[in-house]
Amino acid sequence: MSTSESQSTGSHVFGNSRVGDGCLLGLHSIIGHPDRDSYGISGKMNSGKGSTLGINCVIRAGAIVYEQSILGDRVQIGHGAVVRERSHIGDGTIIGTNSVVEFESEIGSNVMLHSGVCTSERCKIGDRVWISPNVAMTGGRQMLGSAVRAGTATREELEADEGDLIEGKYSVVIEDDARIGAGAIILSGVTIGAGSIVGAGAVVDRDVPAGMVVVGNPAMPVRRVHD
Repeated sequence: MSTSESQSTGSHVFGNSRVGDGCLLGLHSIIGHPDRDSYGISGKMNSGKGSTLGINCVIRAGAIVYEQSILGDRVQIGHGAVVRERSHIGDGTIIGTNSVVEFESEIGSNVMLHSGVCTSERCKIGDRVWISPNVAMTGGRQMLGSAVRAGTATREELEADEGDLIEGKYSVVIEDDARIGAGAIILSGVTIGAGSIVGAGAVVDRDVPAGMVVVGNPAMPVRRVHD
């Protein structure tokens, strides 16, 4: 699908984006939005490398998919949702209304992110994970961008403080078949094990073993899933 063809439906496809057969692009949706670096070099929206959509994807009105993101087949992106650059979304996954998938995230197949979910940058989510509305994941333990802009620290200083939480590892890992209750907060560096359940409103500040139910602030184990 070319940019000119997509604009006839009120959507915009930029860069070398590839849109699979049977995709529906809603009004004012954007595919291949350039990231900060690409746009800063040229000042043009068509300056990025584009995105890739599999077959039969649904990108609803106002949704944005940034450059170098790859969506599998039958992915659905809700109204006003944003998928940031270099993220990978597996087949059949749904990203709900007004959710944000931060940059370089990896999300598996048949995942459900309900409305208002905010992932951390460089998170990894397995297959068949269920994430309820308004769940938030934090990124680095330091607010990198804010600290650098404020002149209170250099990026090099913060990277040294963070170690491999900044480069080379995922910020948050949620393994296959886990379920996260509404309004939960998952802090940076945490792994939530396969098949586990996080209760609504929980604050998860440490790893959750596979198959465990955790609740509260801080989240504590209460039982095994199949007890």
